[in-house]
Amino acid sequence: MSVEQIRKDIHDSQLLKGNPHQDIIIPGLAAAVGNELKQSTGRNVIVGPIRAAELPLFLADQWRPPGKRI
Repeated sequence: MSVEQIRKDIHDSQLLKGNPHQDIIIPGLAAAVGNELKQSTGRNVIVGPIRAAELPLFLADQWRPPGKRI
């Protein structure tokens, strides 16, 4: 999967429309495209875990609701 395809999918899904969060979390296996995706979307890209089963732990440690970020 290319950065262009990811950017197109994000745009087509309107995922960011009206979304107050500025972060995009990508799977750990997509880490190689993180910087390029950040440049093409203008959003902060966070590399998440490789396995979906690890998402609850990752989010509990990494994600803070808006207004509660350190």
